[in-house]
Amino acid sequence: MVSLVVILFDNDHPIIITEQPLSSEDKTIQANIDKLYQKKLEDRNKEKKEKQRIKEEEEARIIAYELEYKTSSFKNIPGGKYLFDIYAGNYNLIMIKADEYLQNFRNEYKKMDAISKMFFAGLSPENSSMLNLVLMEYMHEYKKNKENCFKDGAKTYTINKTTEKFQIGNDSYVYGGDELIGIYKINKEFVEICKRSAGVRNLSNGIWANHELVIGTQKLRESFDCDSKEIKQFERNLINFYKKFFYKE
Repeated sequence: MVSLVVILFDNDHPIIITEQPLSSEDKTIQANIDKLYQKKLEDRNKEKKEKQRIKEEEEARIIAYELEYKTSSFKNIPGGKYLFDIYAGNYNLIMIKADEYLQNFRNEYKKMDAISKMFFAGLSPENSSMLNLVLMEYMHEYKKNKENCFKDGAKTYTINKTTEKFQIGNDSYVYGGDELIGIYKINKEFVEICKRSAGVRNLSNGIWANHELVIGTQKLRESFDCDSKEIKQFERNLINFYKKFFYKE
């Protein structure tokens, strides 16, 4: 038997090299090697084509997604892209954008003293979310809808709260003790979240009053009918995303 020398040649293609012509056994071995190598090449090409196909489909999906947004009524609303992402069911994207939105609040919150932070109880950067901002504003604004928007099972909730009293240093004046109220009139699909999470319109809402998402959420009523497919889909996703984020459902 002639000893064989196997080298790596031509893109890892094993080639049998001998000092004499290949024996029939060696030719069989080389033929099998060639088949395996050809299969490897075919698999590589398939993998490459599949990656290219996935890339092209993703690019086409992004283009179509952006086109759908730009031709929708969300385009004309402040914060419309974020609201559209909720409507479109893009949970991962709204979580990324929520973090971007909150960065300014984080920066301002770091500058606040202990007294100032008291007014933002429950809204520290650690437990805040733009999703929460949109949902709470949406529920609070819903009572302004026309009567036909309220279906069987609609509820009205009144939430009362007295702010905590406190003094600053040696000042004899007592701060706080204010009576605050929150009134919600909502359809049954919002009842659970309203009972568990809604609150009064306290001083902490002031930091968000002119935020584009607050204004945009308010303008949804002007841009869409309450029974439109856009609003119904937006509401479903808003509720589901909120439960997923806060209730881990």
